[in-house]
Amino acid sequence: MVLCLKVKKKHGETLIKHLKDSHKLNTEFELGKTGKYLLIPINSKPKKEILKNYSCEIVERNLQKIKRTSPKTLKESLAGILKPEQIEKVNSSYDIIGDIAVIDFDDSLKGIEKTIAWTLKRTLKNINVVARRRKKTTGIYRIKKITPIVGENRTETIAKEHGVKLKVDLNKVYYSVRYSSERLRLLKQIKAKEKILIMFAGIGPFPIVFAKKKDVLIWANEINPAAVKLMKENIKLNKTGKKIKVIKGDAHKEIPKLKQKFDRIVMPLPHTAHEFLKEAFQVSKKGTIIHLYQFEHEANLNKMKKRILKICNKLKQKVKIKKIVRTGYFGPRINRYCLDLKVL
Repeated sequence: MVLCLKVKKKHGETLIKHLKDSHKLNTEFELGKTGKYLLIPINSKPKKEILKNYSCEIVERNLQKIKRTSPKTLKESLAGILKPEQIEKVNSSYDIIGDIAVIDFDDSLKGIEKTIAWTLKRTLKNINVVARRRKKTTGIYRIKKITPIVGENRTETIAKEHGVKLKVDLNKVYYSVRYSSERLRLLKQIKAKEKILIMFAGIGPFPIVFAKKKDVLIWANEINPAAVKLMKENIKLNKTGKKIKVIKGDAHKEIPKLKQKFDRIVMPLPHTAHEFLKEAFQVSKKGTIIHLYQFEHEANLNKMKKRILKICNKLKQKVKIKKIVRTGYFGPRINRYCLDLKVL
């Protein structure tokens, strides 16, 4: 018997990505199917929030073991090509965005990046570009640019998540597939007819996913001109133009101009989102839910909570922190958290 997550097929792709990122997917066994559900093999029990977010349950089932004719991981694929000490330095995790695989390289692997990239391309299906992500952010929009190493020489692709398509140029805008499960978490909280403000909307994944799935009206703010252009294209691509209004410019200046009071505000900019709480409160009302994202060390959650409440008190706005949810990994013991705030 194999430990599995039983989940509806429509949530299967996103859940599998999440399990891969958190190293909980059991790659020794095939996926199972039963009616409208997928059976996804896991190697350990996930957190309760995963079960809730994906409406899945833990079960035990007999699944077929995968018959491997080729190595299952990048490191296994490199066996016999690189020295063991070099393989040890290879990053086992990477992002797949559309048909582009993006991987970080250790400095000690300089000169053999192309060998690793070709091996990764042969390991992955439907990948046409393997690129290296630069370590430092560049420009005022803090983008970590990529450099294609093998395959086609381009940085543009079309990403897919939750039934929407998103045009993205990874050297002009920020986009993270690692927010996809968080978008699903928020989607489940949204009620019909809500008026929603998305600050720092980028190419539009939050507003487009919400508008595609729910009967809502959305205002999407973004300062990066390249991201605004792509967001407008993505809105057309997904036929959500009647539900989304794009607001170009600095949130400090543009948000106070709005004549709306919103039911929900999403602030997915973990480095500095708290600096825009004043503007968020200006377009809030009693009962507004604000999803505020922050990076924090896992040992400092109480300090983070006190810090945000102190900012709110300084702005003379009473709020209740309904929940703090870990939504992603940033560095050793440093995670991305979402504080779900309710305006009182």
